[in-house]
Amino acid sequence: MTGVVTGNGARHDPQEKAVARLWANAGSVPAWIVTEDGARLKVVYAGRPSSKAGPDFRDCVLVNEAGERIEGDVEVHLDEDGWRRHGHHRDPSYNGVVLHLVFHQSRRSSTAHSSGTTAPVALISSLTTIGPAGTGPAPAGTVAGGPAAVLDAAGDARFLARSKGLAGDIERLGQDQAAYAAFMDSMGFAGNRKAFGDLSARANYRLLSTLAAEPAETRLLAAQSLLLKTAGLMHRVEDPSLVRRLAGIAPFLPRSRAMRDDAWHTFLVRPANHPARRLVGVACVVDRSFKSGFAETILQAAVSGAPASVRASLQAEPWIGAGKAAESAVNVALPFAHTMGSLRRDAGLQAKAIAAYRGFPAPAENEITREARVIVERRLGPVEVKTARRAQGLIHLYRGYVASGAMAGRAGQALASPGAAPI
Repeated sequence: MTGVVTGNGARHDPQEKAVARLWANAGSVPAWIVTEDGARLKVVYAGRPSSKAGPDFRDCVLVNEAGERIEGDVEVHLDEDGWRRHGHHRDPSYNGVVLHLVFHQSRRSSTAHSSGTTAPVALISSLTTIGPAGTGPAPAGTVAGGPAAVLDAAGDARFLARSKGLAGDIERLGQDQAAYAAFMDSMGFAGNRKAFGDLSARANYRLLSTLAAEPAETRLLAAQSLLLKTAGLMHRVEDPSLVRRLAGIAPFLPRSRAMRDDAWHTFLVRPANHPARRLVGVACVVDRSFKSGFAETILQAAVSGAPASVRASLQAEPWIGAGKAAESAVNVALPFAHTMGSLRRDAGLQAKAIAAYRGFPAPAENEITREARVIVERRLGPVEVKTARRAQGLIHLYRGYVASGAMAGRAGQALASPGAAPI
């Protein structure tokens, strides 16, 4: 399969980019913005700039004059009419926008979501700073243990939280389905996680396992067809010969409840990340698991402790590359092995999973880790991120920052959760 159909994004006006830059800096100093209906909002965190489809800034945190927190996305336009010109009023991806930021005076004080709710409009010129300009990051030396220790402990906390969550999933779903559902979840970026979760329930591992007795030459094609047919994405495969073979086998497959095509977010998605393409790769991983079961397949890879082996168990070139497989190894396979060690009371298995996690190399930076590094270094000082453990620590601290509205100055405060103790 060569790829899938995706949409093209609109180009941003230079003035619009300038507005976005002004807003991006708003969270680095105490700032307030006034909406077109006169409400004053304190900018706690301006949000994470996003290069993907959807709003321009994610995870923004505002506080109104009553002290109530407002969390969500921010969209930037030159004028309020840009919202409708770009079709955002029909796009559910923009229903989480809590502030519509514009450069020119607006005729309206609010912007309509497709859900029927609204977001306030604010002029970027109404952005003002208050308080002493020197209110800034705490010196790096004030952090107990230094920034490296904070990131390591945060990475361990995130690993333990994932392990605990998987334990609940195993109890509820069984180990094969829990491992398969977690793997499916890791295949989708934020906009498609819900859809991948829905698909993992509709085309569950038990249903896919009914294909295990098929001849080897048709078994993989059957798994690909079942996943794509259930996802409602078979028509998004670009290779006509593959589509014909997938469609030809579809009538002979087990029945499943098909999803609607619009359940998937594909606008501005790079061809390599398109869900139809990912599902072809998922079928390859599933096909390799039929002999031992999905849980045991990734468990054995995790037990080896070698990053390349763990990654290879979840890799299916060219549909699931080494980078995506490494993410799944860190977020799924290794926490799953730790969970199974706990359930089996096997301390050796838990220790192997932890050691493999701590030695796993860091993946390439993404939007969240890049933004988190800026926030962490502003507060704690320079830090080296060479392991997946520290990259996960960045994500853990970023999530805590968004949730609390401020990065803590000490390790205990920065982690601030009962499960945050180092492993």
